[in-house]
Amino acid sequence: MRTHRDLREFPYNGLVSFGLDNEDYRGVMRWVDWYGDGSLYVLDVGLACCTLEFDAAAPTAAGRLPSLDERARVAIVISGTVTDRLAPAVAAVIDGCEQQTGRRPVVISFGACASSGGPYWDSYAVTKGVDQLVAVDAYVPGCPPPPEALAAVLDQLMGRVAS
Repeated sequence: MRTHRDLREFPYNGLVSFGLDNEDYRGVMRWVDWYGDGSLYVLDVGLACCTLEFDAAAPTAAGRLPSLDERARVAIVISGTVTDRLAPAVAAVIDGCEQQTGRRPVVISFGACASSGGPYWDSYAVTKGVDQLVAVDAYVPGCPPPPEALAAVLDQLMGRVAS
């Protein structure tokens, strides 16, 4: 099993070194202040169609990287198919977030493709789940996964009761 720490030779290793709010990646990586009070920021790494379900679940429009309070938690949602070529960049985003915030973010695998490769599992180019790269805290199954399931998982991981 590969780990994201084994990917140091990846040519895009500097992807996060300049900060997670780079203009070039804003369409792929979007931040949401999930509860609107600065307690949880969710970064959507949108790789495929599950990103539309993330948009449906998000309580507000996605924006730029906020200035994070030391009490704020960060969750990273990997939504969509992770290819072997893109896998190191996904791992670099998680590493970069950890470096920037000083603690490991909560990682959520959103949808069948992110969790296991989905219908593309037997392709030579598809990573068989993001958990081959990084530790995953929660899985939201489905193709497509229901938007309310993401909200429920975030509430559960953050110790909140869904209202």
